[in-house]
Amino acid sequence: MAKKLRVLMIGTSPAGRGGVATLAQMMLQEGHADITIDYLASHQSGGRVRAGLCFLKAWLVLPFLLWRVHLVHLHLSKEGSCWRKYLLLHWVWLFSKPYLLHCHSGGFADFYTSLPSQKREKINGMFAKAAGVMTVSRHWKDYYLRQFHLLPERVKVLRNMVRPALPVARNNTQPQPYLLYLGLIHATKGAFDLLDAYSLLPASTCPDLVLAGNGNIDEAKAYAQKLGVAEKVHFSGWVAGEEKAALLAGATALCLPSHAEAGVPFVVMEALAAGVPVVVSDVTGMRELLTDGDNALLVPVSDSKALAGRLTALLEDEAKQQHLRLRGKQLVQQHSPDMYMHQLVAFYRQLLA
Repeated sequence: MAKKLRVLMIGTSPAGRGGVATLAQMMLQEGHADITIDYLASHQSGGRVRAGLCFLKAWLVLPFLLWRVHLVHLHLSKEGSCWRKYLLLHWVWLFSKPYLLHCHSGGFADFYTSLPSQKREKINGMFAKAAGVMTVSRHWKDYYLRQFHLLPERVKVLRNMVRPALPVARNNTQPQPYLLYLGLIHATKGAFDLLDAYSLLPASTCPDLVLAGNGNIDEAKAYAQKLGVAEKVHFSGWVAGEEKAALLAGATALCLPSHAEAGVPFVVMEALAAGVPVVVSDVTGMRELLTDGDNALLVPVSDSKALAGRLTALLEDEAKQQHLRLRGKQLVQQHSPDMYMHQLVAFYRQLLA
């Protein structure tokens, strides 16, 4: 019988917001009979002081946790996330513990190339010493293999998992029907491209638009006012849990025209599981899993006219909506938590063999 593994996972607080926090929370909740996961938060939202104290605590606690673990699993993004992990890795290197870099950022390549050579060398060392690397798409696997000269068997693609949607009541506080945007309200996530596209839809027949998320809300409200659509655009703030599920249950479609994604975001997977048609950008992270016209609608990045055209056609075609609902649900059945955790544990064992 294989020995049970103890894994120390390091990343943003699972109680926080965003895809990495959601994944960490799900991994801890799902678990697996063959592993024990200890989690160390290296970052949390709430301002610089709170984030700094969280990292300081992680730095002080880490050496007391490392002695008993078989493997360290680090959730890695760009900028601050990358440098926090670089500093914490000094403890991991000191204790000679094998580690896995789990790469989540769709903007890592731009971040890396923008750095001076000395800082790039530090990141090169992080990857060179890693026992393994995990990504959420083949595109990013190819990037890390090429950029850091890694062994193919040490790099794995493991796409985001999603739970089956639970029956929930529709959110009656929102207008019916409505298009839905879920996530950070920011230009790079396509929030303002969506507002541009929405302003091109037929005003008399198009549903309202609900933007749920944190970020540049005041700027987005002002932009909606400028475009003349403010009366039909609603901002609900950040939502999670049952509130998010209720919003998805009542949505005609989910729109996420991001400029870049490492893989298919959690919110898109959740929409597919809930039987909500999705309209997303045709970026590498999306197109590897989603097929335009079959289980999703893909539009060119930053092309508001094309987005408006696809939304208009979808809203007028109930048969297409039903087709997308059915095919989306079928797709996510291949990405259950059980399957995810089984593949993760198998990769752990492969790295430690």
